[in-house]
Amino acid sequence: MPACRASTCRQAGRKEPLYKMAKLKIDSHLYDRAKKAAQAAGYPGINEFVTHIIEKELAQLETTEQDDEKVAQQLRGLGYIE
Repeated sequence: MPACRASTCRQAGRKEPLYKMAKLKIDSHLYDRAKKAAQAAGYPGINEFVTHIIEKELAQLETTEQDDEKVAQQLRGLGYIE
């Protein structure tokens, strides 16, 4: 069965949710800017654009946290920190 990109997928004649959706309140000016950016970048809608941006930022933050831990382990190994 092909993967669905939407929040629901038709299977056996009924909709089944793939994941839960949450609502997020943001400033209306920020929403307008994001909507324009999503259209300019060719996203099918603002939800896909915002989801992509949040996933990208979280991945970067998680990588940074992992890098910080690696550096701390190296410094401990060298005896610079306890």
